[in-house]
Amino acid sequence: MHELSITQNIIEIVQDQIDIHAISKVISIRLKVGELAMIEPSSLIFCFDILTNGTPMEGARLEIEHVPIRGRCVDCGDFLVGSVFICPECGGRDVEVISGSELAIIDMEVE
Repeated sequence: MHELSITQNIIEIVQDQIDIHAISKVISIRLKVGELAMIEPSSLIFCFDILTNGTPMEGARLEIEHVPIRGRCVDCGDFLVGSVFICPECGGRDVEVISGSELAIIDMEVE
C-alpha cells in the first residue's frame, strides 16, 4: 500500500508549514490527485487519520479533488479523456499526457 508512504510525505510537508507559521490546528488539507497516481482515497484518509493522532493535524479533513486523465494526440492534436490511449480521431497511439498524474497539496485551512 503506497498510500502509507504518500500520507507520511503529506504529513511532513504540512508539519513543515505548521513549524514555519506557528499553526496551532489544521482544519483541512485540499489535495489534487490524478487518476494515474493510482491512489485509493479511502486508504489515504485512513492512513492520515491514524498518523495524525496527537498532532495539530488530528481531526483535519482531507479534501481530495480527483483529476481525470487527459491527453493530446501527437499526430493530429485531438484531445482524449480517459484511460484509452488510442486517438479516436486518427487512431494514433502517440499520446502526450496533459493531466491525470498530479499529486499535490493545493491549500490548507488552519487556525
